[in-house]
Amino acid sequence: MVFLNLVLRSICSKEKTKVPRRPEPAHDIIQELPPKLTPTLPTSSIPPVSITTTPSITNI
Repeated sequence: MVFLNLVLRSICSKEKTKVPRRPEPAHDIIQELPPKLTPTLPTSSIPPVSITTTPSITNI
């Protein structure tokens, strides 16, 4: 996520020279979304996946 933010910042910094009004609000929205989604996805999706793969392997 840090690398994505750096890439987005570099893109937005380039776009600011052309259109200063659009990249700023869009960049703020992008910053707000990942922190809310990332903590939810890893904690909820990773444990079930590891639990479901283990029984399926033992059943086979």
